[in-house]
Amino acid sequence: MIRPRKQVASGGRSPAAPRRSASTGTLIEKLSLLSDALARSLDLERVLCEVLSCCLSAVGARQGAAYLMEADARLSLRARVGYPDSAKQALADFFGHDHLLRAAMSRQEPLAVPSPQVAARQAAELQARARAKSLLLVPLVLGKEPLGVLVLASSKLNFPENSGLFDKVVRLQ
Repeated sequence: MIRPRKQVASGGRSPAAPRRSASTGTLIEKLSLLSDALARSLDLERVLCEVLSCCLSAVGARQGAAYLMEADARLSLRARVGYPDSAKQALADFFGHDHLLRAAMSRQEPLAVPSPQVAARQAAELQARARAKSLLLVPLVLGKEPLGVLVLASSKLNFPENSGLFDKVVRLQ
């Protein structure tokens, strides 16, 4: 969010500090108001669906979900792409494996399923329930704070072989 900086009285101004013109101050104030208005009017679920769709398209996958951490620290399903309405309840707790979402968030690195980091039995169960050959759990991070996880699922790709797709995290600045 853009916030205007506080003006310092000229007596307290460092001699090296640049002077800000009245028009620059006005522009910053207008940008701040615009930023606040956009933040209030954005449909978060729509934005998450757009981000999810772009990520899925980038990797050639067709199914995915976005989970965000709520104020009470639980993860909630906020967007899904490619999954039927009938899968919504199963997606809500990530097919009984929401602990893997938390693992990706705490590591702040993508977690592929299957991979050596996930027990083979858990991976096989999740793959079957998600109807996917592989899944990639990508943490959403703002600064250093985890916000949630994007899940990309593919019936054709093997994400561990394509680990360079998301070599870190989705960082929101």
